[in-house]
Amino acid sequence: SSPLASPLRSALLALPLSSNAAMHRPSQRRRLAFGLLLGGLAGLALTSRRAANSDAGRRCGESFVAPPLSRRAVATLGLTEALGAGVGLECGVQLASAVEAGQPQKASWKAEFSPWHTGFWDTRPEPEIKWLPLLNEGDACGDKLQYPSWLEGTWEVAYKKQEVKFPKGWGFASTSMPGFGMASILRLPNVGNEPRARWSFVADGGGGVRADWESMLPSILQSFWDKAYVSTAPLKIPGVGWVLTYKSKLWDAPKGSLTERNVTSTWLGSDSLEEAQGFSSVEWIRQRDSLDAPDGVYDYKVLTALQRGSNGTVSGLLRVAGFLQPLDDAYIEANGEPVAVYDYSLDLKRPSRAA
Repeated sequence: SSPLASPLRSALLALPLSSNAAMHRPSQRRRLAFGLLLGGLAGLALTSRRAANSDAGRRCGESFVAPPLSRRAVATLGLTEALGAGVGLECGVQLASAVEAGQPQKASWKAEFSPWHTGFWDTRPEPEIKWLPLLNEGDACGDKLQYPSWLEGTWEVAYKKQEVKFPKGWGFASTSMPGFGMASILRLPNVGNEPRARWSFVADGGGGVRADWESMLPSILQSFWDKAYVSTAPLKIPGVGWVLTYKSKLWDAPKGSLTERNVTSTWLGSDSLEEAQGFSSVEWIRQRDSLDAPDGVYDYKVLTALQRGSNGTVSGLLRVAGFLQPLDDAYIEANGEPVAVYDYSLDLKRPSRAA
């Protein structure tokens, strides 16, 4: 049988060909064509690959390294609907270029904001996003990630989908990648939706500003997914991360039945850079869903770039890169690179008094 869920496979094949070089390599075309037909042979090779992947995958994250995974069926689909609608958009955000233009390169990850190719004749190098190296480790709750003072307070944030990319090719896409299942990325719980959420930033008492994840995580989840219900504030556990508890309906549950889930977001690393009128940051997140334990582990990298406007508003780019787990079939071939990248443009403004 195919390693891809049939709705996702149909959506992927319906998309126009990418300009990514990996998509045009013969090896990629063979994997996509023959992988679907020779599932039996792939199954025979899986045991030896998983053994190798298990050893190779234990070098990252130290105590946070995921246990061996056996993926169960995805409960609900978030990315499929977006892909079926043909998400192949040109990114209208010019922030990435603005951040780079005329500024010293103080952070290696800034190149990961580079724009994607806009056509066949576009010869610019595409962004190369890597999982390693992790920066500023040992901050499981994200407290060390500092934001500029001009972000302090509450913002109404409008999300607009821009791009969905598969840098390694469609053959690496699967039901286990972050973003395929609903809420498998808490920062983009339903890829394809374009909601408005609330972001809040508070003074940390030491002269800096940090994100108020206690209010932001529930707001983002419920804005993207109106069938997720949060009744209690997220729990902050030092050394572990933020635990968000919510209820939702499973695909095979009786009508009207809601199942409670505890999802933990652990910051494996983070870094930020403030410039004249802009700010950019990178976060390495490992997300765990206790209901699917030991499954339901997702690694993703959150790249955020914000630029102040002249009228008190802020515009930006949110880029989330999803990576495979050590026991995923193509983990070694992925070589620490993302199998899916989701781009959203952001518009921030202060909420009206009436709100």
